[in-house]
Amino acid sequence: MVKYTISVCNYNMSETIEHSLRSILNQINDEFEVLVVDDGSTDDSPEIVESLQAEYDRLRLIRLPPDPGRHLGETRNIGVRHAKGDHVILQIDADDVYEDVLKGFVEIYERLRDHREEAFLLRATNLTVAPKAFLEQRGPYRNLPVGAEDLDMWRRLLAEGSVVWFVHRDPAKEIGISENVYGRMRSGLVRGVQVRTGEFQTGLSLLSRIRWSHRQWRSGNRDLHEHLAELPLSAYSYLLASARPQYDLPDQFKRKGQIDSVAEEVSLNLAGLEAEFGINRSELNLTDLQDRVFGSV
Repeated sequence: MVKYTISVCNYNMSETIEHSLRSILNQINDEFEVLVVDDGSTDDSPEIVESLQAEYDRLRLIRLPPDPGRHLGETRNIGVRHAKGDHVILQIDADDVYEDVLKGFVEIYERLRDHREEAFLLRATNLTVAPKAFLEQRGPYRNLPVGAEDLDMWRRLLAEGSVVWFVHRDPAKEIGISENVYGRMRSGLVRGVQVRTGEFQTGLSLLSRIRWSHRQWRSGNRDLHEHLAELPLSAYSYLLASARPQYDLPDQFKRKGQIDSVAEEVSLNLAGLEAEFGINRSELNLTDLQDRVFGSV
């Protein structure tokens, strides 16, 4: 019986998807499956996944037709709906390779479950897990573009106290795609517009975004050119968002940066999880690597 579905969203990741999937598939057992939801790719990445299926019987593929109105939030929902496991692991990117930590991550999650009466989402570093039923009922993801869909979900669940925010060393390493300087700049610009557009769709105010950028620049967290680019980028994204579906955020998250302060207040490292929930680190069956990754912050 599959207990955990690892849901991976793919779009035109032919350069990286094989390495990414192998890093995951080589560390799981029969309690796991890997489900790739292909979002209408125009390269040969779906065929690469199909070739891997001959080697790994725990790998499934769903191929979606191209749909310009479907964004990453809805693609994530499709992965949740088609999951065979009772729990779904998300935020696995098709351009990342993962250290051998998934079983340890699940072990921590299961110990936390033993100490909480209500279902919750465990948000970690480049890893997220929650019951499938929880994601369907307390979510789902809104149809928002990449970068905005997770933030929106976290804001809504943080407002109702349904997130355990776990901080640790990042177990994922981005592989990197072959791009020239122009290509990297264009990719960064497109992603920046997508994130801003999605946040404005949820009700984040334009003024708060500009003020946040100014605070980041004054504190040294942003370069001057990044801050100067904020106004035209945000104004353009705001116009794009105005023509798309509109959503709402809990009142405490309608200004940019509020989620950061709340997350900082509620975030826990492994020692914090022990103190807060009474789990015993020495009883966790973590490998030395998993202990270093999850206990390093």
